[in-house]
Formats: sequence, structure tokens, C-alpha cells
Amino acid sequence: SGTAVDRLAAVVFVLNREGEFVVSARATVGARGFDPGDESSFVVAIPNASDVSRYRVSFRADERVLPHVDKREPGTVARMQ
Repeated sequence: SGTAVDRLAAVVFVLNREGEFVVSARATVGARGFDPGDESSFVVAIPNASDVSRYRVSFRADERVLPHVDKREPGTVARMQ
């Protein structure tokens, strides 16, 4: 029960061991609009991030934060490259 979304972006906030903000980055998710229930993989590159303890992912359309369901398997973590 939602509406279609254009210009979807994934935004990642990186936090250190003390829970303090380190850096953030965003990346476009797909080149098309999304209908309710659509899924897509995405990559957000964050160069030179160090002392990473946690991260938060949110999704935005323009500057509006969108609700989402995290369907990762338990224990799944971001890959550091």
C-alpha cells in the first residue's frame, strides 16, 4: 500500500565504536522508478572510512526518507573493500 518512487537513493551513515558519526555517502538505486514491493540490490562506496563499528542504511526520494523492510539474512554485514 504505497506509491511509485522515482530518483531513489540509498544513504549509508557510518558510526565508530563510540557511536559517533564518521562519514556518509549515497548512491542511486536503479535507473528506473520503483513500484510498491519492488526490490533491488545496490552498492554504496565509502572510500577512506576507518574505525567503522556500525552503519545505518536509509532510502530517500529527493530529500524525503522512505520506509523500507530490511530483508537481509540475520548476521549479514557490509563488505569492506
